[in-house]
Amino acid sequence: MVAPRYQLAATAMYSARWGINLAGNIVSRQGYSMPYQQTQVATGDPLGNLKTVILVADEVGDFRLPNVTSLDLRVGKEFSYNRLRVNLDFDVFNALNASTVLGRQYDLRLSTANNVQEIMNPRVLRLGARFSF
Repeated sequence: MVAPRYQLAATAMYSARWGINLAGNIVSRQGYSMPYQQTQVATGDPLGNLKTVILVADEVGDFRLPNVTSLDLRVGKEFSYNRLRVNLDFDVFNALNASTVLGRQYDLRLSTANNVQEIMNPRVLRLGARFSF
């Protein structure tokens, strides 16, 4: 696995009127490399004839998956009564609803070579409540 050349992560929160908190988180990075390979290649090695061979033109990092960017958002408010506190939160994960490819089948020997195996999770909405006393 070849690491991405760059990665960015930023988080911010703003306390608005009436005790409402607005927050956001963004993560962006270069896509991972795609190490195309072929399995069960006959090499003539007496200790293990069939081996996996990486197929690269110049460098392993020449072929990469798409860049990944994810934006998460939150709106929250705390209510209190005597010793009881209730925090209500509304979260949006993957607000941009990107369906970026995260993994493919890299074994070119298989009929499913280069098929998508993993994508980012879709946009998810979450309503949460926390009670403290």
